[in-house]
Amino acid sequence: MAADGVPQIPWEKPSRWREAKWALDRLTLEHRRALENAYRRAADLRRRLHELFPVMEALGRETCTCCALPCCRTARVWYDFRDLLLYRLTAVPLPPIQPASSERSGCRFLTSRGCSVERAARPWICTWYLCPRQKRALPDTGPRSRQAVLSAIEAIGRDRKRLEAEFLAAVTGAPQRFPSE
Repeated sequence: MAADGVPQIPWEKPSRWREAKWALDRLTLEHRRALENAYRRAADLRRRLHELFPVMEALGRETCTCCALPCCRTARVWYDFRDLLLYRLTAVPLPPIQPASSERSGCRFLTSRGCSVERAARPWICTWYLCPRQKRALPDTGPRSRQAVLSAIEAIGRDRKRLEAEFLAAVTGAPQRFPSE
């Protein structure tokens, strides 16, 4: 957190972004065997995310296209360590820079036609955050119900924390501790 109370964006400078990706590449290569469980968890997370993507795309078409002030225009969105880790372990290419910068608000990947980043490579916040209008747009029952979608998002969020804990345990040799939920 910066002195002004605004969260700092990790790896905001392109050089730091490249360094972070390089360091993660190196660690995953050096600890490939110790990361076998992490690779499996990441693949499972990727599968579950892909199950959510059609719902998220439909919500975007229904709500974001007619929104006077889309969240992407005002929010400070960035990739966190768990994003980088999941995408590295599942070979999802990341954009060459963070979506946000300290100098401006909003996502640099928002275009007049929507997000220019493929859904599978967007930061987690772009999937888990549902504005009130989107929550209201979800049906009350069925596999794509509000409760089903929110439960799936919550479970994926927990498993992202577990993935991070598995990774850190594997690369440091320390006992695995899951963050409190």
